[in-house]
Amino acid sequence: EYLIMPDDRLLNREGEGWWGLNGTGGGGERDRSAIGLEFGIPITGKLHATLAGRYDDYNDVSNVGGAPTYGIGLEYRPGDSWLLRSSYNTSFRAPDMHYLFADESGFFSSTRDIYRCRVEAEEAGEEYNELDCDFRQYEGVRSGTLGLKEEEGESLTVGIVYSPNNNFSAQIDYFELELTEAVRSLDTQQLARDEADCRLGVTTNGESVDINSAECQDTLTRITREDDVLGTGDVQNWDIWTTGPINASFRKQKGFDAAMTYRIETDTSGDFSFRVDYTHVLKDERQLYEQDPIERNYRDNLQNFNARSTVNLAAGWDYKRFSGVLYANRLGSMPNWQETDRLGSWTRFNGSATMTFMEDKLVASLIVNNLTNKRPPQDDGFTTWPFYFRGQYNARGRESFVQLRYTFD
Repeated sequence: EYLIMPDDRLLNREGEGWWGLNGTGGGGERDRSAIGLEFGIPITGKLHATLAGRYDDYNDVSNVGGAPTYGIGLEYRPGDSWLLRSSYNTSFRAPDMHYLFADESGFFSSTRDIYRCRVEAEEAGEEYNELDCDFRQYEGVRSGTLGLKEEEGESLTVGIVYSPNNNFSAQIDYFELELTEAVRSLDTQQLARDEADCRLGVTTNGESVDINSAECQDTLTRITREDDVLGTGDVQNWDIWTTGPINASFRKQKGFDAAMTYRIETDTSGDFSFRVDYTHVLKDERQLYEQDPIERNYRDNLQNFNARSTVNLAAGWDYKRFSGVLYANRLGSMPNWQETDRLGSWTRFNGSATMTFMEDKLVASLIVNNLTNKRPPQDDGFTTWPFYFRGQYNARGRESFVQLRYTFD
């Protein structure tokens, strides 16, 4: 169980409150039981199998119950230096408790007013283009959703490892991940599109939409406008949006992970180590709601603010009482905030150095993050500080830390 009880002044949106904002409270309880069993089976001297099964049960006021999951793995060693491996697993996960039990909290944000934009384009006899729509500020109210379902998934991996000796290893793994009913925060831009379709009775592709459908009624109850006149174009800025977590219908991702390590040992200059890790998403698909078409090329969609690739490098040196490591991290390209183009990659370097004294009793360390004080790519469309998407980038420049540790006998 958990309970969050902020000071009453943080929950007051007027008077002594936070200028229209407020903190988040919440609380609830859950009983969870699970049992699992795993077998390692040597089929032959070179072939090894793993079988695993598990049952999880959640007992709370939500609709989540229990379900079995299982996993199958195979490893084959054709020689001392090679390993072929594959696995298939299913998954079952209940929503985090705060997704269910969070109390209302307030916030301000902005998104494109699709309804107003479509009405104005129609009245002016112009072709509608979502990217031409103005961003408008709204006041939001967020809370938990007791009606959330459990997340279910499947994963498949196939890989190969080459390790001829203790100083060198290389591996690559292909993966496919599929999730259904994954819990995520409601996409307010998609909510704006749905609102426009429902109010106008037609999508931008010309498909009819029933304003009395359950989906439309849920959408329209989430948005309160100052002037709710329908179809006249006399539309004021929206006042309050009600948001919260939802179950996304479908998400599938394909890609690969690759890694290589190399170590050099010398008699006079110490030991050197190198490691590189690379992840690349080859394909990304999603479907937010069951009635929506599956976005087959969501990987390259300019509304997808997830990097398609990441690279991590590390180079280390150990010599007598000294050790040092230089790290590099490269985050792949991202869409700009206006969703019209992609920004360049962002590479940062971190470093650390450690010395030991007094027979290793005293350890002194220097750690520097973002050695070159590299800023993220500037986004001209993100007009507020720090002028780039805070979901993937951060505003920290160079950071330095000194650490001393002494061990007493």
